[in-house]
Amino acid sequence: MDNDGINLNELQAQQQKQEETNVETVASWVTADIFPDPLWRGHYPGDLTELRKKTYDFLKNSDKLNAGLERDGGASSSSDPEMPHMWTEAHEFFQWANEASLQIWNYWGYKHPEQRQIARSWANYHPKEAWTDEHTHGDTDQVMVLYLDVPKDSGDLEIHNPLFYHWEGSKRMSGTNGWRNLKVKTGDVVIFPGWMLHRTGKNFNDDPRVTINTNIIASPIQITPNSPKPVIE
Repeated sequence: MDNDGINLNELQAQQQKQEETNVETVASWVTADIFPDPLWRGHYPGDLTELRKKTYDFLKNSDKLNAGLERDGGASSSSDPEMPHMWTEAHEFFQWANEASLQIWNYWGYKHPEQRQIARSWANYHPKEAWTDEHTHGDTDQVMVLYLDVPKDSGDLEIHNPLFYHWEGSKRMSGTNGWRNLKVKTGDVVIFPGWMLHRTGKNFNDDPRVTINTNIIASPIQITPNSPKPVIE
C-alpha cells in the first residue's frame, strides 16, 4: 500500500472490471427495430442463362430504347411495350420473386396484397462509363431490380438516406448522411419502395451492366390484356 493508503493493484483490478462491464453492457444493446426496413436484398438461386440471352437479344433488336435517366451511353427499354416479365424465359424468376415481394409487402404494412400487379417492367443497359441518374418511382408501391449482369467495378446501387433531413443537423462525420452504396452482384435482387431516391454508380468495366426492373402496384382495376400481367396468377 502506498503513502495515501491506496492499493494500486486493487485499483487497477477495479478499473479493468469496470471496463469489461462497460463493454458487456454496450454489446448487449440492440436496435429497437420497431419501424419497417425499406431496403431488401436477396439472391436468385436459379439459372439466368436463358433470361440473359433473351434480354441481350431484346436490347439489340428493340427500336424503342431511350436514354431517359440513363447517362453517358446508357439505354433503357422503359418506353418499349414489350416487357421482360411477359417472357417465357422470365417466368421462373417472377414466380420465385413473388413470394419475397408478398412477404415484404406485408412487412411494410401495405394494404390489399391481393391486388398486387406488375405495372411495368423494363431492362437497363449500361456499357462502360454509363450510369443511371437519381430518381424515384413516384407512386409505385414496390420496386424490384434483378441484377442480370454485374461485372467487376461496374457500379453499385446508390441509395439516398431517407432520413437525410432529420440527421443533417446532427454532428455526424462527413460522408455518413447522404448517398450510400449497396454492393450488388450478378443474380442479386433488390426490393424497395417507389419513394426511395436512388441512382447507380458508373460502370468502369468494358463489359455492360444489365438489370431487369419492375414496378409493382396495388390496384382494384385489373390491368388489361394489352398491359403487363398480374404478379399473382
